[in-house]
Amino acid sequence: MAKKSDFISILFIIFIIIIMPVSAAEASATGKPALYSINTSGFHSIVIYYGWLNTSNLENLSPGIVVVAGSERILPGGPDKGVIDSLLSKGAEIYAYLEDLNGDGNGGSPDGDNTDDIPVGLGSSFKSWVVDNTTGTFNQRVSDWVHYIESLIDNYEGVVTGVFLDECDPSYFTDNVSDPLVSNFTEALKNITTYAHSKGLKVFINGVMGYASLGDWYLWEDFLDTYNETTGEYVLIYDFLKASKYNSSLEWVNGYSRYLYLRDNGLLNKTIAVTFADPVQPETLDWANAAYMLARIMGLAGWGYANYTFYSNGGPVPQGIVEAYETGPAVSNASFSNTSAWRVFMLPGNVTMTLSQAGTSVALNPGWPFPTSRPVVDGANRGEYRNSLSRPIEGSNSYLNYAGVNMTPTGTYLYAEWNYTSQASSGGLLHIYIDSDGNVSTGYQAYGIGADYMIEVYTDGTAHLFNYTGSGSDWSWSDLGAIESEVTNSSLKYTGEFATSRVRLSTNTSKLVFAVVYDWSDDAVSPSITAPAIYVYQPTILEDASLLSNYTGLVSRLDLDESQGKAVILAEGPSGATVNYTIILPFDNIEEVLVNGSSIPQGAGTPPTYTAEQVLGGSYSKVTILVTHHSPVNITILGSTAQPVPEPSLLPVVIAGEALLLAVVFAMRRTSTQTPQR
Repeated sequence: MAKKSDFISILFIIFIIIIMPVSAAEASATGKPALYSINTSGFHSIVIYYGWLNTSNLENLSPGIVVVAGSERILPGGPDKGVIDSLLSKGAEIYAYLEDLNGDGNGGSPDGDNTDDIPVGLGSSFKSWVVDNTTGTFNQRVSDWVHYIESLIDNYEGVVTGVFLDECDPSYFTDNVSDPLVSNFTEALKNITTYAHSKGLKVFINGVMGYASLGDWYLWEDFLDTYNETTGEYVLIYDFLKASKYNSSLEWVNGYSRYLYLRDNGLLNKTIAVTFADPVQPETLDWANAAYMLARIMGLAGWGYANYTFYSNGGPVPQGIVEAYETGPAVSNASFSNTSAWRVFMLPGNVTMTLSQAGTSVALNPGWPFPTSRPVVDGANRGEYRNSLSRPIEGSNSYLNYAGVNMTPTGTYLYAEWNYTSQASSGGLLHIYIDSDGNVSTGYQAYGIGADYMIEVYTDGTAHLFNYTGSGSDWSWSDLGAIESEVTNSSLKYTGEFATSRVRLSTNTSKLVFAVVYDWSDDAVSPSITAPAIYVYQPTILEDASLLSNYTGLVSRLDLDESQGKAVILAEGPSGATVNYTIILPFDNIEEVLVNGSSIPQGAGTPPTYTAEQVLGGSYSKVTILVTHHSPVNITILGSTAQPVPEPSLLPVVIAGEALLLAVVFAMRRTSTQTPQR
């Protein structure tokens, strides 16, 4: 997949990528970037994995797009076909890397033996079939090659979503883009993509930027860094933001020039960038942080990073090499200019990317690690949850003291605290009943809901997810396997935290009931809890270059007291610098803003001043405070609370633009079999 790389050398590869949904505001006539969004639609993950699917945990990840080796293993009768069908049934798009299933270059027609399947790249196969071949006329060789590629595509019709076309790059067969061979290759590639679409297959293009328009997706490899196969190390592309000149879009162009081409041709919304990272080289993780920010600012459709090599024959897809991030809507109409610093702010800290001298050098300074604002299944509530109970629930032998639910785009997280008044003689610890469709007439009918799923927690700290198979009142469940869990206890006092991506909840529809288990009987039972909304963190917005010449502000702390309608921001910046601090708060009205204890006026004027407006349906207020720094400032905002809000550490705070990222990871699953008990 990397330029001029043999497929075999990159057979050991996996990327976990995050798609960045584009908001409607960005498509507006104004072309202005969206300042905030409450829409998470379009967010999903991509996995590129060429190993054996039947030994992977891809099904547990529930990815949105998967690129797989197009061997006979994925075809009907193959050992990986079940995984393909399962992923398709969950709504995933599956793209097959073209393979010659006979291995002799005579086209694909399954022979039942996957040992001779050979990956086929477009550039290298064009070279062998057309350029290096002397049989017949040139036009006949081109026609034969096109028919050969089409015969490979035929194998995947009705099997997967689309095909992955690698090596879409003339440099595989010529060093001169003016060579007439290039126009022949280009025309043939157009015919091939048209043929794939005629078969109902989508196309994922990997190659030079001039072919990006031919595909439904386009892959941008070597984004900010690249892998040196000679040294076995990753190398930062220091001149990535240098606007290099090129003669043709069919040249291999990397960096800012490729961005300009994709932007000017309306192709950013189908471009997915890949940056390499390796924990053995810690600096690559810093580069990856910077690359993520650069991809966000450029407004690419997606970005991801992972190690270049991976076990090719199968095994679980690695989770935790680096984090995966939810991003919010992409930035539109980004630009770079002399001495501009593109700063993305997070709480607490910021990331600065400074173009020190346009066209000559670039300093990419991540400055601060990504925040961990996602739930972490560690058996402790570190601000990820709010108690859904108005009071503790008393049972005959136990108390349920806390029940929390946190929904993310990739899964459902649950947290509970409970204690027993006496030691049980047998049985589990907790039942969590989940009415996913909100219909009391479907599922297990108890406690006022119809539970379609149940989580059962055992005394060894493990937990299993079950779906209901009975008629409504009988205790009949099917074990879907172990889920991520962490249970801690001190004597008779327990905490438990659980995560599953198998259950999707709908806001204001899905219901949950927590029940403490004592001797296999439900004891302290909560009232039904309505699934909360997925809290969407505000998207990252690049700052106006004119605001960046004098300052780099930093918010070091944010405290929110919802009951008092009070938020406090501690911030600092260079002396004499005027800074905009913008924050979206769950206040329907802003009553007063104080800077260093003194009330400041509302409206335009000499700093310090503030402005406020209602946003997100009127339940939130966006407050912008303009201050001139002479020392660190203490900003206090007083308002009336409209609705419950996330914990303080998760609030979006920005400097001259909305910003904060929600990090999400996919839960690792343990496997065992249990029978639900009562």
